[in-house]
Amino acid sequence: MFFSKSTLIAIVFLIIFKKLKIYDNLMVPIVIPAGKATLTLLIKIFRFLFKEARERTEILKKTKVIEYLTNNEDIVLVGDSILENSKYVPKNKSVKDEIFKKHKNMLMLAEDDSKIRDIEKQLKKMPKHLNKKSTHLIISVGGNDILEKYEKKKESDITTKKIDELFIEYRTLLENIKKNYKMKIVLVNIYLPLAESHVKLHKVIREWNRRQKSYARAKQIKILAIADKFDEPKHFTKKIEPSAEGSKIIAEQVLDI
Repeated sequence: MFFSKSTLIAIVFLIIFKKLKIYDNLMVPIVIPAGKATLTLLIKIFRFLFKEARERTEILKKTKVIEYLTNNEDIVLVGDSILENSKYVPKNKSVKDEIFKKHKNMLMLAEDDSKIRDIEKQLKKMPKHLNKKSTHLIISVGGNDILEKYEKKKESDITTKKIDELFIEYRTLLENIKKNYKMKIVLVNIYLPLAESHVKLHKVIREWNRRQKSYARAKQIKILAIADKFDEPKHFTKKIEPSAEGSKIIAEQVLDI
């Protein structure tokens, strides 16, 4: 809000007085000319400020406003190396480091090479006091499961059929978390790695992201769409893992929830 309630009330009454000519009919005989001049000036000032405030409101309506985390909100991160990439980047350049620079209330439980079956074990390491509605639980998992299922297959043999069983496992995990924890779930989708050995998986990853998006929409769960941001070689280390630049992208997405 741009003005206090008392200021807005004063503005409204002054404009009403002016419009209805109450000021001219009732107040002029009471106030001295100097008072009239002062009030007239105030009315003009208030009208100007009111117009400015209205214009700013219209601009904000047309602008995408990002809801930033407040400093007293906790973040818990579980999953794989998309979130825990410290072994792939220089010191103080990981996703954790980039988040911590701006938001201290965070806990990194994600581990490299983790799969869907590992997430509940990670959550058991979380202190109980973090299990509350104001905590944001960031979940990044699925990439290593896809790799495990398809890595040894030839590109010509790769179909999206095995995604069915993987996504059932993923969905079951999320439903269990929703049932047993109070935290706000935020999902992370999977970017497309640039390594030649992983390019053959792009079709499967796109299908995974499509299903994840559909599920999240149905359940009203937020998604950090990092796949849309990772589009340059500098975003990757070894053409697979998030680089220092990639860390910044992921951290920004997390902090913007």
